[in-house]
Amino acid sequence: MKKIKDIGIRYRVLSKREKILIIVLVYTIIFSLLFKLVFLPQAAKIEKLQSVKLEYRSKISNYNKILKKEDSITKELKMVNRKKDRITSDYFSTLNHSEILYVLSDLIKDKEFHISDLSFSELKKETYGELDIYRIDILVPFYGTYSGISRVINSIINSSKKIIIDNLLISSKDKNILDGHMNLRIYGLEGQTKSPQVSIPILNIFDHDIHEDPFIPYDEYEEDRSDMELEDDISPIYEENTMNIPEKSIQRDMKILHEFRDDEYDFIPSGPLIKGSAIFSSFSKFGGGSLRLEYDILALEDDNRAYVDLSSRNIILNRPPEYISIWVYSYGDLPGILGIRFMTQSGDSIDFEVMEGEKYDDWSYMKLKLNVDTKAYPLKLDKIFYQAPKGTEDVGIIFIDRLEAYYRDELQDTDSSFNDFYVVQHGDTLESISEKLYNTKEYASELKKLNHISSPDMIYEGRVLLFKRH
Repeated sequence: MKKIKDIGIRYRVLSKREKILIIVLVYTIIFSLLFKLVFLPQAAKIEKLQSVKLEYRSKISNYNKILKKEDSITKELKMVNRKKDRITSDYFSTLNHSEILYVLSDLIKDKEFHISDLSFSELKKETYGELDIYRIDILVPFYGTYSGISRVINSIINSSKKIIIDNLLISSKDKNILDGHMNLRIYGLEGQTKSPQVSIPILNIFDHDIHEDPFIPYDEYEEDRSDMELEDDISPIYEENTMNIPEKSIQRDMKILHEFRDDEYDFIPSGPLIKGSAIFSSFSKFGGGSLRLEYDILALEDDNRAYVDLSSRNIILNRPPEYISIWVYSYGDLPGILGIRFMTQSGDSIDFEVMEGEKYDDWSYMKLKLNVDTKAYPLKLDKIFYQAPKGTEDVGIIFIDRLEAYYRDELQDTDSSFNDFYVVQHGDTLESISEKLYNTKEYASELKKLNHISSPDMIYEGRVLLFKRH
């Protein structure tokens, strides 16, 4: 047998240059794989994202243009609404007899102008293009002096409401008295609503401090009551629907405290679970706008109120009114409490709840009495609030229009000389007040007696004192 020789394999040590080339080759292969598997897909994604970014930038630019147009449109809309409010304020909101009488009472009150009755026509409609305008004609028979009739006619012509004297006839009754009749055209935008079945306080304006009642019949007038006999079973209906109309001997003066015509109101929640807003609305009872109170209340706390701040309006009550009234519109019955907050001179707050009222054309005429000591006056109206019942979730909208105060001189029935009030100023004494009112200090004791003052401490700044005119 042949002897087989082992063949040895010899290894050669790589040179330094060869090692470097091998390392470069490995890195090249790794980089190629990374570039193909990682970098190229990422580059494609980046390119796609850049395209999306440009697309979003274009959309943002378009949205900004739209928002700028929206701001411009909002401003134009506000201007249009204001123009609309100015135009619609010339017309009656609804052709309601009570509202018409409310306006006429101011226009025709004159000592030398008298009316025996008023005759209202049926509702009529006039069409101008696509706009329907409604009107009621009123026949007004009258008598009085030439100057009195002239003043009333000028008052009607210059009225802020759309009232036109369509026909005027005047004749001589005697030497100084003229009589005749005029036909008034009263224009409105929403037609006629059902007249209320109850008497309302606007009739009290006819009992004015310095003007005679224009609806008092003249002295020679004899009323025929033959057809006015009421059966016994009818009279209780009238008693139920009467809202304590004062006798003519009682003088009432109505003062408008605030008409909600402002563009901005501050909404103040009593807690974090109270949300809402207070904004101007063109919807109103008397035209010109109202306050729209929107609320979303989760009533889990003891105080669950949505406030509207009126402190900056500087509404001051210097003396006690008989009552305060407010017109309210809501969608359905309010489950909560509507109220008004006043501030005293010392900074104390006093809350009053608005009582239930009477409804007229879906608007509620609501009243509240300020049962507070006269020492607290003058009072400043601070806020109007709505309070939801605890444990409920209450969401809704309330419209508020025209806040009024009615004053009555309760002493006028017993002694007409007790007919004025004085608000105490800083540093006043009974003697100095007497000096201001009567140019003498002799009436200091009378002031003391009238106002039941027993010590000098009861004379302080802001107190309302009663005094007698001499």
